[in-house]
Amino acid sequence: MRTILLLALTTVALGGCLTRPEPVALCDVTIKFGSYGMGADHVVAERVSLVARKDHGVRSVTRRPWGREGELDLCVTALSPAFAPGVFERLRPLIPAKGKVGPISILGPNGAHIEIAGPQPG
Repeated sequence: MRTILLLALTTVALGGCLTRPEPVALCDVTIKFGSYGMGADHVVAERVSLVARKDHGVRSVTRRPWGREGELDLCVTALSPAFAPGVFERLRPLIPAKGKVGPISILGPNGAHIEIAGPQPG
């Protein structure tokens, strides 16, 4: 009886490990909002999100939180790969020359990227 119970528990435990994770959509343009201990720049994140959602070349915009201080990525998916460079070029001007709160980066197709620093801690 003890062996059967152990076998049943092992099967249940392994069954949970064998489930497939949900697929993660690839981003054609990713805007990363980091933090230096003061939180991420949610004002810029909201503005970029609103503009991206209205862009004619964008299929979807997904917020992906990843940090303890509000850090997040905006994952922008274009209607097709052909639209991605234009989407990147239209969103790029929304990124300020210097972050007011934390670092911001925008990553686009074919290795296109811009990284800006926020105010330096200390």
